[in-house]
Amino acid sequence: MKRIVIFSGSEAGLDEILCMVEKEFGKDGLDCSLTAFFDSKKLMNFLDANSSAVDIVLFDLCRQSHSYIGLADTLSKYYPDIDLLYISKPLYTFSEADRSVTMPEYILSTPLSFDDLQRPLSKAVTALTKYDSGKLTLFTKSQVYRLRHSRIDYIVSSNRQLTFHGGENVLCVYGKLNDVEQELGEDFLRCHQSYLVNINRIMEFGKLSIKLITGVRVPVSKSRYEKAYAAFLRYTGCTGIGECGCK
Repeated sequence: MKRIVIFSGSEAGLDEILCMVEKEFGKDGLDCSLTAFFDSKKLMNFLDANSSAVDIVLFDLCRQSHSYIGLADTLSKYYPDIDLLYISKPLYTFSEADRSVTMPEYILSTPLSFDDLQRPLSKAVTALTKYDSGKLTLFTKSQVYRLRHSRIDYIVSSNRQLTFHGGENVLCVYGKLNDVEQELGEDFLRCHQSYLVNINRIMEFGKLSIKLITGVRVPVSKSRYEKAYAAFLRYTGCTGIGECGCK
């Protein structure tokens, strides 16, 4: 089931978008749940409590105020695993004050037609099918987390606790690194007894450490270097002479 949240500051606009989304999913017989809001506080409260259960947010920037732009930016920063589709008036451009906003792949124009909405929504749903198979589910006593593989830079194991690092985000859960390694598959390599690294995040591979694209260095143990290095070359197709960041 695809979980979609729709937001618009206008009740009329909300009803219009809701009807279009129902039409899009209805024609293909796709299973989805729709939740709609025209109150920004209720939207944020809902996402705070249910972000791991939301796949797409359709965000109507109908008022184009700085507060709405700021809210959209907050969504993109705090909920990176949710696909955001923004709707705005024609020819709207972000002002100098809005340059910090993370630009979405799609900004749809109003008045909105079904054809306008269908393409990006279909693309987002197609991408979700891929992402669903590339997610790691983690459990704590009080919450369930669903992490996209692409959002994980590296994982550290210490005293039966696993720490997942992704950009500025850190998540700690109890578990075994061996179990996570098997579930993540070939996109991740074990370079150390206590470290698992996302190969797609590697900038340099040295004998003593791996440098990630974030600048973080992860240690490489002597006993695991040969196997990890071979896995890196095989995955990237690198010849081992330095053009792919290897040393």
